[in-house]
Amino acid sequence: MKKYITYFITILTSILIYIIAFSNKNFFQNKGYLLLSLLLIFSAIIPFLISYERKRPPAREVVLLSSLIIIATLSRILFFPFPQIKPMGAIIILSAVIFGKNAGFLIGLLSVFISNIFIGQGPWSLYQAISFGIVGFLAGIIFSHIKPTTFNLIIYTFLSILLIYGLIVNISSLLIYTENSAISIKSITTYLIAGLPFDLIHAISCSFFIYFLKRPFIEKMNRVKIKYGIIKI
Repeated sequence: MKKYITYFITILTSILIYIIAFSNKNFFQNKGYLLLSLLLIFSAIIPFLISYERKRPPAREVVLLSSLIIIATLSRILFFPFPQIKPMGAIIILSAVIFGKNAGFLIGLLSVFISNIFIGQGPWSLYQAISFGIVGFLAGIIFSHIKPTTFNLIIYTFLSILLIYGLIVNISSLLIYTENSAISIKSITTYLIAGLPFDLIHAISCSFFIYFLKRPFIEKMNRVKIKYGIIKI
């Protein structure tokens, strides 16, 4: 029962943050998104650290998690000149497949915030981070029950980037830049259609990286797991 308390705290805190964000546009106008971003980070990390501390993890697990966050972050920064073509989503998903849902969530969340320090923070950071966190978290859950074949991974990657990341980020753009009175089914549809070509490119590119990275990445990470006796993070 105790392990579910951490997830409940994270979800509840995240919901409260979204309520604040949606009900008060001044947060975005006055760069309040930085405060919201920090609150989201703490809401995700503090419960995780509490449960992580109970396990008394060896330093090698902490180092490995930090290394994966750095790899995902650098993969986004290095591909910054190529809009929507980023291997970060693939690395987050593959990390979640190997090391579990908690690793997937934290790598997705933190790699966005850290990379945006270099490529540009904004109100969008909050939604990009939670979107990739969800993508990584769900990957860890799904592929703990089904075999992570190349085909399965490509299908999940394409659909999750298109329907989870794309949907959340497109709707968040509408909520951030549109007055509440102007939000309607038509405006939502317009934003989704306008963002669809970019989301398709992003989803296809991540699927492409999954195809080429899956075998070498999983082989090397499995060696690390065996060498240091790491099961899940």
